[in-house]
Amino acid sequence: MAYIRGAVYEPPVSGAGLPLVAVVFGPDGEVLTARAVPSVQVGEALIADALKAGYPGKE
Repeated sequence: MAYIRGAVYEPPVSGAGLPLVAVVFGPDGEVLTARAVPSVQVGEALIADALKAGYPGKE
């Protein structure tokens, strides 16, 4: 059985003005949602909420 997964990505260049991004992936690798977040903790909370809710709707 496949599951949705999530990760918080940090830009490769610190100070480049790019935000952290929280991403939730479907079982097939499709991006279900992606959001810019101000911190890893906020990103992890967003991912946890999405995982609790099941499959978020496609955007």
